[in-house]
Amino acid sequence: MEKRQALLYGFEGDVQEICSALRNMKIEPITVTAELGGESVGYLCGMAGYRAQKEKTLSQHPDGAIILFAGLDPESGELMQVLQSLRGAGLAAHALKGMVTAENVRWTMDAVLREYRQEHRIMGALMELKKLRDSIPMPAPTDVPLIMAMMQAESLLSGTAEVTEEEIRRVRKLLQDATGR
Repeated sequence: MEKRQALLYGFEGDVQEICSALRNMKIEPITVTAELGGESVGYLCGMAGYRAQKEKTLSQHPDGAIILFAGLDPESGELMQVLQSLRGAGLAAHALKGMVTAENVRWTMDAVLREYRQEHRIMGALMELKKLRDSIPMPAPTDVPLIMAMMQAESLLSGTAEVTEEEIRRVRKLLQDATGR
């Protein structure tokens, strides 16, 4: 069985309360300093086959915080229980949370944080787009610009189109222009 761990990266100040809560849940907390932000997730978790970077890259101070969990079974609801416990204790509310995956285990902590921040921004923008779309009444059959904008919004929201922040902004503007909002 894989070790139950949590990489804590980008936290300001004392993380002892978070570490204590994780230990109580039988999860080993690993505080990752900015100096280690250029190391791979696999190395930081002590996984076989991962070594320290030979050439150290100067990692800048992380812009944000993340907890990256390893060894938890997301299918069993274990991850959700841990997240609910942290939330219930008022801990790490501002931090992004995620899992070590077969893909990101090779990434540096800096790269993981950047990717999760990007995904977080896109999900937030999609939620705002959905609110806007849901607030618009069904268009008249002759309102072609609004129908087209609604179809493009639906394409983004359903995942059938490539989702980028720029594309979300473009479709939001189409909806706003078509409705005069």
